[in-house]
Amino acid sequence: MMWKKRGIAILSIFLLLFSCITYAASVFAAPNFDDDGNRNQDDGLVDDENGGEFERPIQEQEPGQQGAEWELSPEMLERMRKNEEYLRIVDKLRLFNIWRIEDGQFDETVSRGEFAALTAGLLNQPEISDQRVYADVSEEYPYHSYIETLYHLGILSMPEDRNFRPDDRITYDEAVFLLVNALGYREYAVERGMEPYNYYMTAADMKIDKKELSGAKALSRRNTADWFAELVKVKVPRYNHVKKQSMKDRITALERYHHIYFTQGIVNAVGESYLEASTPVRQNEFRIGETVVQNNGADMLSYLGMNTDVYYTEDSDGNLRITYAEERAGYNHVLNIDGKDIESYNDGSLSY
Repeated sequence: MMWKKRGIAILSIFLLLFSCITYAASVFAAPNFDDDGNRNQDDGLVDDENGGEFERPIQEQEPGQQGAEWELSPEMLERMRKNEEYLRIVDKLRLFNIWRIEDGQFDETVSRGEFAALTAGLLNQPEISDQRVYADVSEEYPYHSYIETLYHLGILSMPEDRNFRPDDRITYDEAVFLLVNALGYREYAVERGMEPYNYYMTAADMKIDKKELSGAKALSRRNTADWFAELVKVKVPRYNHVKKQSMKDRITALERYHHIYFTQGIVNAVGESYLEASTPVRQNEFRIGETVVQNNGADMLSYLGMNTDVYYTEDSDGNLRITYAEERAGYNHVLNIDGKDIESYNDGSLSY
């Protein structure tokens, strides 16, 4: 009888131990745990036991979902579009010898030194000074000559501590002050009253500002490139130190500093191809509005009938040569009409 009771007790203990082991195994094998038994809440940490990153469970896909993880989200597609737009703008600015900083990442912030170099590029200023003027800008600093050049031109001032802080992020307010001075509107700003409001008003009056960046404590390269693409079209005084000039005495920054001219309009003729109200031009030419420009080998046929921005130069013989062209944003809309729906075409009017 005693052996029977002992046997039942031993069997009960064995069953209890087996249940505990089975429960522990099921818990630690659950998908929301790591291989070390901790809850799966330590993403990015390292498993000290194995010396490697934690392995995450692979979720099984439903039928028909294979490859879904490779599809780009709308956010990623928009980012790619913005990156392509950034590269296009940077290429244009490089043609004008304005973009003088390394690409790096698109959203990398612009330093005070880099912005000084870009401003010198906008003004098409050569490195006229190599003399060290700021205590914290050494000769080894990549943009030191541009900073010193802007100082000698009176565009930059000298603080009491003689430091420029070239590696600090430039703020929107600092950028506005620099651009107003650089583009010849310092005296205009002085007449507008007290700082800093006079500079803000001047930047707004002369279309130098970038309202969507107002108050920003840092500027990305993407935003800065977009800003400078607009600054090339800003009207600036034709002559220095003339306070009161009519708009007729003002020309674009690109024209004054780079001798590159700008026009907008519909491309109505490219070589022998032309719109009905226009006339053909020579094989190597195109017409935008009333202006005939040599295409320099550029394929302008794709712009025929489109509202376009065109930048061009003029040589000593009066020949106009294209520098850059782009579709004018927001001005071209395509209407697709099935040929079967066309009813008539008379005197330039299409009925459908």
